[in-house]
Amino acid sequence: MLVGFKKSGTTLFVRKFMRVMKKMKAELHEHRYCLEKNVEQRTALLMKRIAVLECCNATLCDKLVQAQKELVSQRRLSAHALPVIESYPKVDRVEHADKWDELANAI
Repeated sequence: MLVGFKKSGTTLFVRKFMRVMKKMKAELHEHRYCLEKNVEQRTALLMKRIAVLECCNATLCDKLVQAQKELVSQRRLSAHALPVIESYPKVDRVEHADKWDELANAI
């Protein structure tokens, strides 16, 4: 009777252990699925953010190139512009007109 009890006790222990193992495997599978799902969602979100940032970067680079072109063209135009005559409080308006005429004729 003692030997029979040991066999049945061992069998019950093994069965219980197998049920616990199956339950643990099911939980691990569920956790793995949730983790994979979260990774996919976050990866998709990060890929969208990367796409938006790359688009913004390209737009800003284009604007920078355009601004540099405009700056170069403005520098070229300002090199050919008429010089500015500084006005002093003691100078008459008539003298300014004469200076403007002289500069206009010189160019």
